Amino acid sequence: MLSFNSAPARLMPFLWLAALPLTASNHVTCSWDGPGAHVDPTKHNFTLYCKAEGYRFDVPGFAAYICEKEEAIWDNRVADYGFLREETLEMRTACNGDGFAGDKCRFSNWGICIPDEHGAGECKYVNKFDDCEWPQTFKWAKAPRYVSIYYQ
Repeated sequence: MLSFNSAPARLMPFLWLAALPLTASNHVTCSWDGPGAHVDPTKHNFTLYCKAEGYRFDVPGFAAYICEKEEAIWDNRVADYGFLREETLEMRTACNGDGFAGDKCRFSNWGICIPDEHGAGECKYVNKFDDCEWPQTFKWAKAPRYVSIYYQ
């Protein structure tokens, strides 16, 4: 017999939630090129928020891109790989829900760049309340080592 003080008994009123259909957020593909897909954002009044290193998990196929910034108090993960879908890089929202931007949410436009040997590399941009997935997928061995995040 279940005691009402036991964990299963306390959870019983909430079991109906398990019957609800699961829904996923409507993720969009990063498509806005902003000042240009291969243009240094700082030349167009964007400021570097951080260069986030991709930390790979013990399970192959998953990485989190982490900002090493004091401002990123809530959650310093700005992007991830493999969580939304296999081989997919996703930029997290800067300001919606559990966004990473904190007091920088006064800035409307945010960009994610995959740096190359020449600098900024390829960039895509979003509104501060949006997230998006990179338009191309990456095999695990070719997943970006870093992403750079900019704001304006």
